[in-house]
Amino acid sequence: MEESKFGQLTYIRVYQGKLKRGEFVWNDKLGKKLKVSRIVKMHANNMEEIDEVKAGDIFAIFGV
Repeated sequence: MEESKFGQLTYIRVYQGKLKRGEFVWNDKLGKKLKVSRIVKMHANNMEEIDEVKAGDIFAIFGV
């Protein structure tokens, strides 16, 4: 986790399957589902908004 000027970023790696913006993920620590509203790929100091990630991708989501 990291605090940036855009809010809290959480980095995630997909090991299997895919994830699209607007879908839900299960947060085991909180015990509830969270909606993925924004997915970004980081390039040094730049962020690229993307709609979908697949197995092997490393990406960041906001506010988890």
